Amino acid sequence: MHKTLTIATEGSGTSKKRKGRSFSAIEIARIENDRIWKSGTSDNKRPIFFTYAATEYGAKAFTINLRTGRVAMDGQSSGSDVIEFMKSDEYVWPSPQRIPSAIPGGSTSIVQTVYLPELFDLDPGLVDRTSVRFVVMPPLRSIDAEIKKLDDSQRRDLFRMLSADGVILRGESGSGCPLSPHQDADSSSKEIAFSERAALALAVISSHLCARLDRRTRCPLLPDLAYRTLLTMHALKEGLATLPVDGQTTSYQMRSMGGWRGSFRHSSEFKATGLREIGYSTPIAFRASHTDVDQFLAQNVQHYYKLRLR
Repeated sequence: MHKTLTIATEGSGTSKKRKGRSFSAIEIARIENDRIWKSGTSDNKRPIFFTYAATEYGAKAFTINLRTGRVAMDGQSSGSDVIEFMKSDEYVWPSPQRIPSAIPGGSTSIVQTVYLPELFDLDPGLVDRTSVRFVVMPPLRSIDAEIKKLDDSQRRDLFRMLSADGVILRGESGSGCPLSPHQDADSSSKEIAFSERAALALAVISSHLCARLDRRTRCPLLPDLAYRTLLTMHALKEGLATLPVDGQTTSYQMRSMGGWRGSFRHSSEFKATGLREIGYSTPIAFRASHTDVDQFLAQNVQHYYKLRLR
């Protein structure tokens, strides 16, 4: 059920009878993550990615009011979310899309997305001197297309390296979501298994993650698919990268470096809704100091070459 957002404006003029106006839109998708982006001290929700839809009549006014700092509420109760986009934050508002209406009473819907380019763009421009932070969530269609481009030798090498790192591969069947490993029902060891399809999807997502990391760090990354997949898995285990909490906070157990068990970390400050409906994969957020990133990359490249020599 999509939320209805309303912006109420105050009346103008000296007469107390002068009423304000209100503009409404339907929330489609939202990402919040105070761990990597904290704007101000207010309790208002300040998303880092947001998509909404409105009628042709109301979309322009709704967007103008949001961009000038007015808040949008998802209801009238005291527990309602208050959505706000600070004018001091450098959000990007791409050109809106026109689609057949999902809004009652409208013939066409205007769909608008707003996001922080510093976190989502491939190249942020200047490198942050204190930390590395970004979010990656490739479109699902892009993942499917890139999987098809992987040749047999790349797939065999990826599966061999994952197996060497303790990941169990279960053929083509099983979960197609790379961030939802499934457990072998016949095994008492509680090892985690990926389907081959999920492993390939994770490899593609890892390539996107490492491309962003490469542009935000001082250390070079190996241009190897297996290396980048293992790096993403261990970043999720170590907590440099996190998954959103979406109501299912199960830790995904898997063998970590050195044989210790770890988990794919979730952050309670990282929340994402509605992304699959608009064609995006589960987002991964990355945040760490340059010192921690340097140490992490050094450890992982050593681990990678040990696996190569097995």
